[in-house]
Amino acid sequence: MYKLIIIDDEKIIRETIGSQIDWNSLGIELIGLCANGIEGLDMIIDENPDIVMTDIRMPVFSGLELIEKIRQLNKDIEFIILSGYSEFEYARTAMKLNVKHYTLKPCSKETIINTVEQVKKDLREKKNYIIPSYIFKKISNLSNEFVEKKRSSDDILKDLFIIINKNIDFDYAKAVALSFVTNIWYSYDNLFDPSTHYCQLNCARTVKDIQDFLECHLEYISEQINKITELQHTSAGFVKKCIEYTRENFSDPSLTLKHIAETHLFMNVDYVSRQFYKITGEKFSTFLGKVRVENAKKMLRKNPNEKIYLIAEKVGCGNNPQYLSQLFKRYTKMTPSAYANKIKGSEEAI
Repeated sequence: MYKLIIIDDEKIIRETIGSQIDWNSLGIELIGLCANGIEGLDMIIDENPDIVMTDIRMPVFSGLELIEKIRQLNKDIEFIILSGYSEFEYARTAMKLNVKHYTLKPCSKETIINTVEQVKKDLREKKNYIIPSYIFKKISNLSNEFVEKKRSSDDILKDLFIIINKNIDFDYAKAVALSFVTNIWYSYDNLFDPSTHYCQLNCARTVKDIQDFLECHLEYISEQINKITELQHTSAGFVKKCIEYTRENFSDPSLTLKHIAETHLFMNVDYVSRQFYKITGEKFSTFLGKVRVENAKKMLRKNPNEKIYLIAEKVGCGNNPQYLSQLFKRYTKMTPSAYANKIKGSEEAI
């Protein structure tokens, strides 16, 4: 199932699109409806969707600004622009951001479905793996035997190699290998980050290379499972590291949980995200927003005359003081300017 987020500041539009289409029948999981660019950014950071359908004109972040920001963080997301504005400039900017699908409102249910099907095709072509359906069950059974430790890895690989060698086609062998290891990754609740291993598999040039990859990879997985078991008992430890890193690097406008998980914790971002929420009771994007607001408050207490756009840059909101203002109102019920005036008033009273 591909994960989809819909972002539109018109409630009736986002809710109609969300409810009038049978997304499950399309192989799509609709994971969220967002009312503006900030909500969309937070949800994209937390949920890592495959597809994002977004309006162009929205408060604080336009759809194009949102896409540009996300392109800096994750190039794998497919975007669908849904807009009532047909000006060429919007389409030209969208094309520069590698957005292939630009749909004008109002559009029919059929148009949206056809567009989503085209996006799914794009996603499939990225992977470029096709596997005959009749062998899925055999592969699934073998991967389950590995997970449940019913047989040795060597015995399982022998049976897997028989399936591969019945058809010496290279793409077929690669598809079998990918299906087998993917089943194992998902059996362990996505604790493995597949991107590196996709690259390793793509480097294979012969069927023998693929078999060598499988042998080495099963050994690697076994080692990682032992490490992960240990990590599950020390979740508070890596969540603490995540919190410390965020407090030290909140000024980085590109800071994401994905970056922290992959480059500093060397763990799968989905697993870290779930453990972060389980231990702290809030999503990472919420924590990051609060950290930025708290530091903005400290700066304003130190110098209430500081320009708000400079504060925004210093706390990681880039050149978008409106974004800081939205965060500020969300967590303090007032704007940065109102907070600064409050500080000034207190000083004058003294």
